[in-house]
Amino acid sequence: MRDHALGHSDYFRNLTGLRGFAALWVFVYHMWAYSEPRLMLVPLGFTTIDLTPLFSTGWAGVDVFFVLSAFLLTLPFAHWACGERDFPSPGRYLLKRFRRIFPAFWAQFLILLVLAATTTFYSVPTFRSFAWQTFMYFNLPPSWVAPLNQVWWTLPTEFLFYLLLLPLALLLKTRTGRVVLVLLMSLAWMYRWWVFQNFHDEGVGRMVILMGNTLGCLDQFIAGTFCAWFFVKHHGRRKLPVPPFVFLGLGILGMLTAMYSVHWLYDLYWAGHPLMVLKNTLLGVSICSILIACQSGSRLADILFGNRLIVHLGIISYSIYLWHYPLLHMLNQMAFFKDWEGYRLPMVLAIAVPITWLLSYTSYRWIERPFLKSPTKPKTG
Repeated sequence: MRDHALGHSDYFRNLTGLRGFAALWVFVYHMWAYSEPRLMLVPLGFTTIDLTPLFSTGWAGVDVFFVLSAFLLTLPFAHWACGERDFPSPGRYLLKRFRRIFPAFWAQFLILLVLAATTTFYSVPTFRSFAWQTFMYFNLPPSWVAPLNQVWWTLPTEFLFYLLLLPLALLLKTRTGRVVLVLLMSLAWMYRWWVFQNFHDEGVGRMVILMGNTLGCLDQFIAGTFCAWFFVKHHGRRKLPVPPFVFLGLGILGMLTAMYSVHWLYDLYWAGHPLMVLKNTLLGVSICSILIACQSGSRLADILFGNRLIVHLGIISYSIYLWHYPLLHMLNQMAFFKDWEGYRLPMVLAIAVPITWLLSYTSYRWIERPFLKSPTKPKTG
């Protein structure tokens, strides 16, 4: 989702591709959610393979975004912690984060407001709602304002982490600090259990919103932060304890285990299963393992995430994330779509994919990229 300053350089090519894969996965998940029937059965000889979990767990693409953002943003601080550079400028860091997130968000907000005023696709927000949403403050107390675009919920979650990273990065300098950093992950466990204990009667939707804030995702952000330190400390593949393909295999296995468990244990999961508390951590650690493989010479990672198509999607992934859902939302309200009696997914693919790409590339080319260009040459390292 986030195309960081060095996000599409050759050095970070695989990570840019991983970001593209995550954006595509979230997109496919929402297309699946808007399609009927949702059961994805593929006949294979005398048997049938159920691919539904690969679609129904596309929400995990957001977990990839969170861990990947934490990893990339922590790298300069990890180099500082390892004595390889000065501490990055907090002002420069925060300005770059602001320029990265807000311009594209504000542009889309303005367009959705126009649509709300001129069509029936959206309702015109109240002045109070408009004021909160302008500064990306939604699904949070005391306002609890719902965003016009439902996928916006991740933006304040991630931006608050940007602010928290500055003090968290200081803990990377010493062994005691790193132990404290790992222990802080337990705050997310306790918070998610507290949400279940106090809000399970209000339904899954309410718990999802509450568990999706920065505290509920803190373990994933910390996992990405610690992963960056580990990577810098071990200088890539030369000092890794095991070959890169082992990291990739364990990461994919861990993600599949967590996702399929949530799919098959859905009712138990939201009834207080331990997986509800630990799932984010398992996903976070698994994604970190994949990140290490991507940056350490895994040939399979090069094939999966280093090809030109997926890297291109990674470059425009933030705009893909922003624009795919409003398009699906409007498509779902059109008469021809609602009255469609056949299988919807092929039609959704044929309409949503090219239009989303066009909107996303336009947003990246004319809104994101101009703001990403720094007036001074960025420092590396």
